[in-house]
Amino acid sequence: MTRRFLLALCLLLAPLRAADVSRTEVLRTMEGLDARIDAARREAQIPGFAVGVVDHGRLVFAKGYGLRDVEHNLPVTPTTVFAAGSITKSFTATSAAMLVDEGKLSWDRPLRYYLPDFRLADPIDTELITVRDVLCHRSGLPSHDFIRHAVSLTRQELVHRLRYL
Repeated sequence: MTRRFLLALCLLLAPLRAADVSRTEVLRTMEGLDARIDAARREAQIPGFAVGVVDHGRLVFAKGYGLRDVEHNLPVTPTTVFAAGSITKSFTATSAAMLVDEGKLSWDRPLRYYLPDFRLADPIDTELITVRDVLCHRSGLPSHDFIRHAVSLTRQELVHRLRYL
């Protein structure tokens, strides 16, 4: 997606994020949102995407826009599964920042403080690596993306095996 499109979508959804907006106002805002979202998608020449709005843990809006497969003319639906790609890094960093704000996490405390069983191949790295290091890709580990896709391991097993990489 283009930055311009993402900015346009954020501006369209901005009223939904305000803390002082009531549920009724959110639903009323969504009434005109549908056409504006699809117009923004077409303008940015995005083949397709889905939007979901959750209010107090309840899905109140879900819709697909455009096509998930242009070649076969298959539409996006609310249940279309998309590859998350690198956007999960933003989710992780945002979640970590929220925990830092709450005083439950420190950017610069060694990771072993939070994960006592965490180990890397180098014992010094194991003791010194911080949350900040991990989020900034300063762990010293090269990319081992294949390990997530080539084997069916739990997250706990993956973290345990970092010591062998």
